[in-house]
Amino acid sequence: MLQIERFVAAPSPYVRGVKPKDRRCLARAFIAMAFYGGTDRAAFRERVLGDAALRKVCGWTSRRQVPSLSTFSRAFRAFAETGLADAVHAVLVPHWRGADMVWHAATDSTAIPARETPVTRAKPAVDDAKPTKPRRKPGRPKKGETPPSKDPTRLERQGALEPEIALLELRTACDVGGKRDSKGNTSYWVGYKFHVSVDEWGLPLAAVTTAASVHDSQVAIPLFKLTQRRVTVRYDLLDTAYDAAPIHALSAALGHQPIIDRMKRRGQPPPPPMEPDRAERFNAR
Repeated sequence: MLQIERFVAAPSPYVRGVKPKDRRCLARAFIAMAFYGGTDRAAFRERVLGDAALRKVCGWTSRRQVPSLSTFSRAFRAFAETGLADAVHAVLVPHWRGADMVWHAATDSTAIPARETPVTRAKPAVDDAKPTKPRRKPGRPKKGETPPSKDPTRLERQGALEPEIALLELRTACDVGGKRDSKGNTSYWVGYKFHVSVDEWGLPLAAVTTAASVHDSQVAIPLFKLTQRRVTVRYDLLDTAYDAAPIHALSAALGHQPIIDRMKRRGQPPPPPMEPDRAERFNAR
């Protein structure tokens, strides 16, 4: 169904010295390892050597054709750095779902624990020669005094940016993140966070991987725009983490109907209950 080998160039026969390994077979092995839930390349390679059926699925007819572990590692790293899986996904979603109306697009994130050392954020260097921004005086401005203009937030800037440009501002290194469940309990992990928008059948329409500390709302607008390129969406279903005015506005500007669970904010009355028809659609999430 994926045919990922179509997106990998065949090895050139006009190469001096040792002929390069066919990375089309390695690309199929890249998908097979993910399909079987493998995380250890050495163990997966041993499985390929011992499983004749799996070898043929990947494209190798004999054990001698299976590359070394270092070749596996170099190829898999190149596939990850160049975004091979993202490119294949961007082509296949419009092919299989582009002609259909996606009624419910649910967006959420999940934790990806990793056995890595978290990257700490470097403190900005203090430059005495650089003029500092004047602090805003507390309270109301005096008569005739104009209050300083506020800088736009990241969500406000994302509305005018292409999704690829907006995603460059988000952290992607391994760090520590926390996520609160529906019962109010917060769990922490070291690794990454996977943000995804799926249709009513669970098919991923667009997905982004960020650092674990990136808040869910920071990825909603780029996901909306990526999804809009591939399919036609009717309703956006999101939880309270996405309850922000720029997210509501962009969803409506794209022609969608945002159904977002309202958040109870400090110092404000509880939000009104969701309308019955919207609550029924929100349950599809």
